[in-house]
Amino acid sequence: MIREANINDLDYINQILEYFKQPPLKEINNKILLINNIGMIFYQYLYDAAELYYIYVEKDFRNQKYGGKLLDAMFSDCQSKNIRTIFLEVRKSNLKAIKFYEKYGFKVINSRNNYYHNPVEDAFILEKKLGD
Repeated sequence: MIREANINDLDYINQILEYFKQPPLKEINNKILLINNIGMIFYQYLYDAAELYYIYVEKDFRNQKYGGKLLDAMFSDCQSKNIRTIFLEVRKSNLKAIKFYEKYGFKVINSRNNYYHNPVEDAFILEKKLGD
């Protein structure tokens, strides 16, 4: 059900990136896992850590544990690559997302002032130690 994205998925991926107000991809250079027509998780390895950029689930499939399935797939993939820590940023006002990430073992470790734009807002930096 969860699979690695390939070049044939770029149209779908770019629709999601547009939702996040990000420029389209021309190729896949980062790690992207998909559940067909349901959602995706987009991240990158950084030495012995990973940075989670986006997790997205289609509106009709939210609150059905697909986000958790995508996170679990990312955790398994990272552990297979000996990744020990995962980081992400989230808007301080996005309490629903913060609660979701905390449910999966992420902890707030710091913040970044004026990290987001449109509107300008600070971000929390969250961390998850794999194996915890």
